[in-house]
Amino acid sequence: MVTQWAASEHVVLGFHLHDALKLGGKVSEQPCHDGFRRRFHCGTGLPWTDAGAHLRHSNVSTLAKLTLDWQF
Repeated sequence: MVTQWAASEHVVLGFHLHDALKLGGKVSEQPCHDGFRRRFHCGTGLPWTDAGAHLRHSNVSTLAKLTLDWQF
């Protein structure tokens, strides 16, 4: 969302909001199992209980920005 407002002939104020509403895209990983039904991370081979750092997490962050454009 981008909104701009002309405060005067020479000043324009702006408000920018990006990725404030996040719908869907949930990532969930499931463990692989070996012949003994032990759970492990498929990509690294680590035990599932130790693989927390390698699991995918959402890295989309919200960005808000205020701008002031001054023309002279």
